[in-house]
Amino acid sequence: MRRIIGCLLLIGLGSLGACYFPNKNLEAVRPDKLEKGKTIPTPTKVHLRDGTIILFQSGFVATEAVIKGEGRRFELGQPSKANLEAIEVPLDRIAAMTYCKDYVTTGGWVGTAILDATSWPLTALSVYCLFCPKCCFGSCPTVYVRDNDEFKLTAELFSFSVGSLMESDDLDLLAGPVGSSDRPFEMRVTNEALESHFINYLRPEAVVHPRKTLVYPDAMGQPMLFRRFLSPEDVRNSQGEDVRESVSQVDQRLYRSPRSLVERLKDGPFFDYLDLKMKVPASATSVKLLLRMRNTLLTTLLFYDMVLGSQGLDALAWTERMNTDPSYAGRFWSLYRLFSGIRVKVRTDTGWVAAGLVHDPGPIAFKRLAVRVPTFGREEVEVRLEFVPDNFMIDAVSFDYDEGPAVDVAVHPLEFDQVTDVEGRLRPDIQALVADKDDRYLDVEPGQAYRFVFDPPAPRSDEEEVSVFIASRGYYNEWLRGTWLTSRPDPGYRFDLGDVGGTLRRLAESWLSSKEMLEERFFKTRIPIRGER
Repeated sequence: MRRIIGCLLLIGLGSLGACYFPNKNLEAVRPDKLEKGKTIPTPTKVHLRDGTIILFQSGFVATEAVIKGEGRRFELGQPSKANLEAIEVPLDRIAAMTYCKDYVTTGGWVGTAILDATSWPLTALSVYCLFCPKCCFGSCPTVYVRDNDEFKLTAELFSFSVGSLMESDDLDLLAGPVGSSDRPFEMRVTNEALESHFINYLRPEAVVHPRKTLVYPDAMGQPMLFRRFLSPEDVRNSQGEDVRESVSQVDQRLYRSPRSLVERLKDGPFFDYLDLKMKVPASATSVKLLLRMRNTLLTTLLFYDMVLGSQGLDALAWTERMNTDPSYAGRFWSLYRLFSGIRVKVRTDTGWVAAGLVHDPGPIAFKRLAVRVPTFGREEVEVRLEFVPDNFMIDAVSFDYDEGPAVDVAVHPLEFDQVTDVEGRLRPDIQALVADKDDRYLDVEPGQAYRFVFDPPAPRSDEEEVSVFIASRGYYNEWLRGTWLTSRPDPGYRFDLGDVGGTLRRLAESWLSSKEMLEERFFKTRIPIRGER
């Protein structure tokens, strides 16, 4: 039966188009499992297996055998019909359904319907994602930088921005230092996941800094200068174990929380931590920590299974609240901040005090992030990095220190010389969409990619070097899979923003039973980029 359904999806979902505006969810629904008697009040696009598209602007009603409502019908090769009509569609003719929450005009609906019917081919890989959502690659836009004749994964953008009301800025290092070259700098921004990415702002930056120094983004989204890369004298986790060798340098050794600490989440909130001891001269005014890390798939599992999957069809309403209800989104963001990222603390004479927060960098690309902490006049500075057990892979921890005022670096915003799509067509419209932080967005759908070309300035003297960053702002919406609507991963659990203990308990149980499978399959389930072989 699964093979038959997969074949139907491969045939019918090739016509999935995009609704070119923010706040959109797309859902591939298994017709034989559609929840019966459920009124869907949101604007909906239904794809039939013969390529016909039905637009139910005010939603529809599902009965035992059909869905019905007032809508517009668009058939491939036929003139578009502007008038509403009563439409009844047998469930066995449906290949996919798209929920677009925002109200759009008739012109918007027609524009959506007449998009290229082969907007993206749903491969067997993405069919697999529909049946095993938590196994699937994703969490944010991925950025690749050209290195000779290939593109290498370099960054992922605003991975913690899971809705329009959580839209935020991000800063990532692309390369540095860079020298003069005959070839312009080229990066590719892609969507390789079953998500919709909404990029508000994208701007390359050249950071000029002294020779024999390096710069990295800090927790506040600013470049921070490093001259030295010193290792802490002592690093111990919350169990008192010496883990210094695991984080002493960039290599294959990583610090991850022991299984026993994840088990403790079943009893309620609990945090692992790394305690660092660093020697600095008496003249040091602050310590600059540099972490190389990425998230595990723990947060991905939390979002896919605990938050969305457990709610079934009601996950649509949850997503709508996250995009339109500032009060609810604010409560979610406050809770998210408590149980995500790394809280940085420094020891004083009266105990540990907060010194900063490092946001989740995402599970795809390792990222170096810096944070500055005060010394309080001590020559041995003790810093604690506190986080949910096994939410991070920490590869390396090093530090530098300031003596006197912090040294500023010069940041020069750059312009893109050109933007092209995967077919090589020039796209000045894309360039305009991401030029400013405004109400215009670049909507990047699964399988889409754009290439951005620019020319960083060369160092002006032998005493300077130039590093290249990308500043971004945006958010993403996860697609709701059919399995989320028809059967919850854990029938005994339903996400409740107020039930922190219950959520952590279910998360720990699910993570401990499935993390090996998830880590094995996650990077194998990227959505192929259109036009690439």
